[in-house]
Amino acid sequence: MKTICTFFGHRNTNEIIFNDLYDAVKHTILEDGVTTFYVGGYGSFDGMSARAVRQAKKEFEGLELYLVLAYLPTEKDEYIERNFDGTIYAEGLETVPQRFAISHRNRWMVQQSDVVIGCISKSYGGAYTAFHYAENQGKKTINLKENRR
Repeated sequence: MKTICTFFGHRNTNEIIFNDLYDAVKHTILEDGVTTFYVGGYGSFDGMSARAVRQAKKEFEGLELYLVLAYLPTEKDEYIERNFDGTIYAEGLETVPQRFAISHRNRWMVQQSDVVIGCISKSYGGAYTAFHYAENQGKKTINLKENRR
């Protein structure tokens, strides 16, 4: 059985947290047995999360990184093929109105996950809602914003 980690953070998260993010990724691998990572692919936090996992893949064997889509792609994307082990389109998402696709996808990601890493500094928005949902679902959560000194 795969142990899955998902990421949620604000779209404009500062690059300064990258080292803490990478340390959190390594911690989930070593302490929680995470082998699979899901990222949403919107904004700087998702980009940093994917980069941290790609860096960890150089150090740890057997890791997988998936881009979880909110919308079906209209054409082949070479960036996705180069940087991810694949894409996932959540079951049932095709029946959700487009304006709710991201929030539905985020809930699905939480439901699949064992660990959620976030960088939540605001008490509103999609990242906040998803991270709060993970906490309410009893998932192990790591908020890097809280860990900043």
